[in-house]
Amino acid sequence: MIELKYRFHGDASRDVGAAAHGNGIVSGTERLTAARAISCDAAKPRDLRDPSAWTNLCCPCPREVMLMSRILAMVSICLLASACVDSTTVGPGGPTSSSSGGGQGGDGGSGPGPGGGAVDCSAFEDDEPGPQVTFTVTNNRATPIYYHNDQCSDRFRVAPEGGQLGNAELSNIEMTCEEVQTAEHWPLDCHDATVIEIAAGQSATFGWTGVLYERQQMPSACAVRPDNPFVAFCELAVAVQPGALEIAIELFGAAKCELSSICDYPSAPFTVRQDFTYPDDTAVAIAID
Repeated sequence: MIELKYRFHGDASRDVGAAAHGNGIVSGTERLTAARAISCDAAKPRDLRDPSAWTNLCCPCPREVMLMSRILAMVSICLLASACVDSTTVGPGGPTSSSSGGGQGGDGGSGPGPGGGAVDCSAFEDDEPGPQVTFTVTNNRATPIYYHNDQCSDRFRVAPEGGQLGNAELSNIEMTCEEVQTAEHWPLDCHDATVIEIAAGQSATFGWTGVLYERQQMPSACAVRPDNPFVAFCELAVAVQPGALEIAIELFGAAKCELSSICDYPSAPFTVRQDFTYPDDTAVAIAID
C-alpha cells in the first residue's frame, strides 16, 4: 500500500491517499493511478514542502512546479539585468544620465518672486516719511467729545488743497505693500468699535509724518506668502508734495461709557476741518467750541 500526504501551512498532515492495490485510485482533488504511484519511491510519506520530495514523485504536479520555478528564475534574472541598464532621470534643471556618472543638468529657469528677476516689485516700496506735524484738538465744550481709536478705524484723514481726502494713518487691520513682501502673517479681523473721550477742557494730540496711503493690487509673486489676501489690497505710503493741505477729524458728541476709560456706541457725529501748510507748520491747533 502506498500512502501520500500533503502538508499544508498551519495544518496537520491531511490524508489524500488510498490503497494502490488493484484499481488503486488516490482519492482527493487530484487523482493518481496506481501504476504511476507504484513506480514512485514510496518508502515513506513525503512532506511536499521539502524540495527534495518532488524528485521521486511521479505525478504531473511536480513537473509543472519545477517548470514554473525555472520560469520564475528566468524572470528574476531579467529583472536584475534591466536594473543595470542606462537610466535617465529628469531633475529641475533638465535630464541627467546615471550611467555616465551624473551628467550636467540643463539650464533651469528662475521663478518669479522677490530676487527671482521675473517680477519687479520695486514700485511697491513705501516712500520715506517726512517731518512730523502735531495736531492738538482741544474740547472747549462743557460736555465730553469722542474720537475713533486707531485699532480698527482711521482717526483722521488728510487732503491736498482742493483734493480728495486720503488715508493718513493705518489701522491694525491694514498692511502696507512692503509689509506683505516680508511678513509671514496678516490680520484677520477687527471688532473694536470703542471711542476715546476728550473731556471738557481737555485736549488730544495726533501725529502725522507727511505720507498718504494709496490702495494697490500687488502681484502675488512679490509676497513672501503668495496666499496672503492683502496682495489684492495692500497700502502704499506716498509722500505728499509740500504745500497747502487740510486735515479732517471725525468726532462724536455722545457715547455710551460703561467704565470711565471704555466707551462705545458713539452718536451725534460731526467732522472738524483745519487747513495747514506742510512741512512749515509743525504744530496745528484745532479748537472745538
